[in-house]
Amino acid sequence: MFLFPIIYIVFFSIAVIQLLKSKIDGALLFIIFGLPIYITSLSTTFMYGLPLLVPILQSFKEVIMLLTFLIVLLSLKKKPRLYFIDIIILVYLFYIICYTVIPIGEFSFKERLIALKSISFFPLIYFSGRLIDPKKVNLNKHFQYICIIAIPAAVVVLW
Repeated sequence: MFLFPIIYIVFFSIAVIQLLKSKIDGALLFIIFGLPIYITSLSTTFMYGLPLLVPILQSFKEVIMLLTFLIVLLSLKKKPRLYFIDIIILVYLFYIICYTVIPIGEFSFKERLIALKSISFFPLIYFSGRLIDPKKVNLNKHFQYICIIAIPAAVVVLW
């Protein structure tokens, strides 16, 4: 049962090593193999009496996405063209940042920052994927990985 956190940590390590070599494939491997077992890994870690490890494991996904976003930004050769959906997501991000900075409601600034971290995760993932150069990623290989995960998951769900 402790296999899930080990798999999660292994794919995090692989992703970090790949990303430090500027290979975006590492982030995709983590997204395909690590994120589907995210909650199970946290639950298993907590179940085995290691509650201090849970916040560390929780931060892995943010670390991977921030690292991916920074690498994608640094590898841009020219200014990207923004489409309407990009502008909408940037407006959304600006809106949630304004909510965090302006003292509205009963929540403390710390609580609003934690909410910002959670809510801004979607725009971070969106722009990381949107700005990736498709020539640098072998999509056929990753589609096969998705199938490798999806088929057993479907069997488990049907069972």
